[in-house]
Amino acid sequence: MFISHLVRVLVLVTSALCAVVAQSADFLGLGYPPGTGDSVATGVSADGAVVVGYGFDCDRRGCYSVGKAFRWSAAAGTLDLGYLPGGTVSNANGISADGAVVVGWSSSNIGDQAFRWTEAGGMVGLGFLPSGTWSEAHGVSADGAW
Repeated sequence: MFISHLVRVLVLVTSALCAVVAQSADFLGLGYPPGTGDSVATGVSADGAVVVGYGFDCDRRGCYSVGKAFRWSAAAGTLDLGYLPGGTVSNANGISADGAVVVGWSSSNIGDQAFRWTEAGGMVGLGFLPSGTWSEAHGVSADGAW
């Protein structure tokens, strides 16, 4: 009886593992933010539906224009997140679980600083620590509040 039960459990576990292995992974190129020719993905939402990163330009002389933050989803495509006021470079580094909040850093008229982006509010600078002149954000809480 015990062996019969053990065999049934092993058959069920093996069937479940085979079902997982049978699923195939797909690679989907995300494209590039406008004005760039290369991109790097740096974060993905919990369900895999939204990806963030940055685009840049390279040629045979090397990479000469670095950092244009983007957010990608199948529904909206690649969205250029822009820069903080006075900025010319930005990188998106992290994303909330639902993909609604993006964090990273951007150059600005007061220096390179961390940002938080939402569709409703756009890119908002987070400033610096006391006596600081530079900041970056690399992660955000699951709900995007922190």
